[in-house]
Amino acid sequence: MKRGGIVLFHKHNLHSSLPNRSARLRWSADLRYHRAGQPSGRPAFPGFIARSQADPRRELRDPAVWRTLWENARTAILAGAHGGVIFADDRWSDPAVC
Repeated sequence: MKRGGIVLFHKHNLHSSLPNRSARLRWSADLRYHRAGQPSGRPAFPGFIARSQADPRRELRDPAVWRTLWENARTAILAGAHGGVIFADDRWSDPAVC
């Protein structure tokens, strides 16, 4: 992927990237749509409500707030302050997929 590009995958697509051999942190955005309150499989990263017919006041509409959430997550991860699983990759344990 070139810088600034986008690629979309179905959740059953096997995919990965080459190892990051640079001295810089490499970010990707993994956006998933599911009911509010369900675990995303990425406990170190912030969740937010994009749309809610039931309670539109809970929708995150301020990009500065979104950016702050992600910057705080990055800071906690790099500082070792998260204290738990950063990425829970259990999608291949689903018998319907494997």
